[in-house]
Amino acid sequence: MSSALQCDLRRWLADQQPWAEKRLVDYCSISSCTHEPDGIAAMQDLVTEDLTALPARVDRRPVAPLTWHDDTGASRSQPLGALLTARLEGAAPLRALLLIHLDTVYPQATHWKARRDGQRLHAPGAADAKGGLLVMLLAVKALRETAPALCPSLTLAINADEEIGSPGSAPMLDQLAREHDVGLVFEPCLEDGSMVAARGGSANFTLLVRGRGAHVGRDFARGRNAIVHLARWIDQLDRLNLTHPGLHLNIGRISGGDAANCVPDLAIARGNLRFHEAEAWPWLRNQLTRMAAEIGDEEGFRASWDGYQANPPKTLGTATRSLMNACEAAAHDLGLPIHWRDTAGTCDGNKLAAAGLPVIDTLGVRGANLHHRDEFCLLPSLGERAALTALLLLRLATGESQLVEDPHEPA
Repeated sequence: MSSALQCDLRRWLADQQPWAEKRLVDYCSISSCTHEPDGIAAMQDLVTEDLTALPARVDRRPVAPLTWHDDTGASRSQPLGALLTARLEGAAPLRALLLIHLDTVYPQATHWKARRDGQRLHAPGAADAKGGLLVMLLAVKALRETAPALCPSLTLAINADEEIGSPGSAPMLDQLAREHDVGLVFEPCLEDGSMVAARGGSANFTLLVRGRGAHVGRDFARGRNAIVHLARWIDQLDRLNLTHPGLHLNIGRISGGDAANCVPDLAIARGNLRFHEAEAWPWLRNQLTRMAAEIGDEEGFRASWDGYQANPPKTLGTATRSLMNACEAAAHDLGLPIHWRDTAGTCDGNKLAAAGLPVIDTLGVRGANLHHRDEFCLLPSLGERAALTALLLLRLATGESQLVEDPHEPA
């Protein structure tokens, strides 16, 4: 990559830094928790302004609603925010999918005002992942301003349900992955700039046991205690943690019962599974189905479960490793050290990789304390990471770095 082009890119991004910092405060001032439709819509309107200014035509694609069982056992449904997509045609044959989310874990009641402390911006979503959204936009704008003849074709995708596993947008992300050559996801990297290589998988599930209510004093023998049977089920599941290396099965919430002198007729537990091997989720489904049947065989009890795989494991195939090498070469051009780490954490990069797309998924800002009130991003990393993304795309678009396919890997 020519030094003149790199200088132009860095100069343009340096000029944009004040705008980027102000825009990040604008983004973080909007409470856009996954479950707040008004906040999601407001955030989408603001992002649409920035996408339109690229310029690009923006589509809002409705996604399937979220369904779950509430604490009474009733089935519920909740609309989720649309998937924003913007396509920009480029001269280079490379087709790149750029992806990040705009929802956060902070509901309105816990939202706080952005606060700057030196080079840190403390704000809800500053790192995860509104800072990453700014990095993505800056990188695209920098490419179109400094190297328009070398731009690849880009699809920018921004979803609003990632913090709950992207249950609504997942089918669309799978389809987009199959239409592109490479995927870049703008989740935050670590504070020191380290990036994620392989990732584990995750799944969420709900256990439901129905028994028979009764008065403890008058009709105890007639009752069928749903909480007791749920506890036995949970104990069986917890023992599964000892059977597979790298398998973490956690029950995170339970509910059921009413007064202490009433035999409870309903008990519900909600759990999460983390795993390294793709076979773990089908295996757990079989275990849950078997256990539910055994509980249901006992007179007066019924048991059921539901759940979904939020993310399959992300493994490193030949093409992804060559993409990582290209990222290292771009970082070298910028004088940035790159270190890779595996993690049990998941993101939408897992989904893109499962669809066969080579992907790097931590091109967002440097920051820390994600999902905590002291979350922050390092403001200089806005331009730093945008430069890394732009150079990576240019290297791939011009053929200076190439993806290497392994014919033995599944498509």
